[in-house]
Amino acid sequence: MSRQTLEHVRNALQALNDGDVDLYVSHCTRDVRLESPVAAVEGAYEGRRGIRRLFGDVRDAIPDFRVEIERLDSAGPDRVLALLHGSASGRVSGAPLDFALANLYELAQGKISRVRVFVDRDEAKAAANAR
Repeated sequence: MSRQTLEHVRNALQALNDGDVDLYVSHCTRDVRLESPVAAVEGAYEGRRGIRRLFGDVRDAIPDFRVEIERLDSAGPDRVLALLHGSASGRVSGAPLDFALANLYELAQGKISRVRVFVDRDEAKAAANAR
């Protein structure tokens, strides 16, 4: 895995924190797919239009959502495991939220083609090791 691939993921996460959807999608393939823990209920975010919907959903639900990168690891020639710390505050209550999560990124031709978001880091690590 090249350093450039890790930087692609790092830059996409920074764009997420900055709310810069155009920059985020510039790091993605046209058919990108993002699967969140609620995908079983709401479905995955598919394509660049789906990523734009994701940014809107996050902004509407938790406008101060941020992720801090704890670690980026190669999970193969075209995959990156990102261990993250998320923070936000409840939209209505204002109560602070702090949580650990992990994202598994799959890349195609240097761009993000799939993102799987995990709230269970062990599950994310197992998925990263599976092929």
